[in-house]
Amino acid sequence: MLFTRDAAKDIDGLVMPFTCLGTVDYVKHEGAKPIAITWKLQREMPVSVFTSANAVAR
Repeated sequence: MLFTRDAAKDIDGLVMPFTCLGTVDYVKHEGAKPIAITWKLQREMPVSVFTSANAVAR
C-alpha cells in the first residue's frame, strides 16, 4: 500500500492527511541517501494527486 501527501503541514501549521494510492508493485530503486524507488500503481492515480506529483517531477 502506498500513501502520499504534498506536505507534512498546511499553511496554518495543521497536519495534512495522506491519500491512499492503493497497492503497488516494486519496479526498481536507485541511490542510497536519498533513495529513489520506482513503483507501478495497480490502479490509476486520482487526477488531483497526479497534477501535484507531475508538477514536482518536472
